[in-house]
Amino acid sequence: MDDQGSITVGGKVYPLKKGQHFIITTLADQWTIKGDMMIIASEPGPDSLKA
Repeated sequence: MDDQGSITVGGKVYPLKKGQHFIITTLADQWTIKGDMMIIASEPGPDSLKA
């Protein structure tokens, strides 16, 4: 694993490398991740919407 790749959002490519962080918001209706990386992902659950 070479720990690098890219994420494409709205036709723009953003390079990624080991140790970087990013957030994909609901404004990004389509996105693609490419490369040889390990990714840790999380998604808020319904309880996170409670005030």
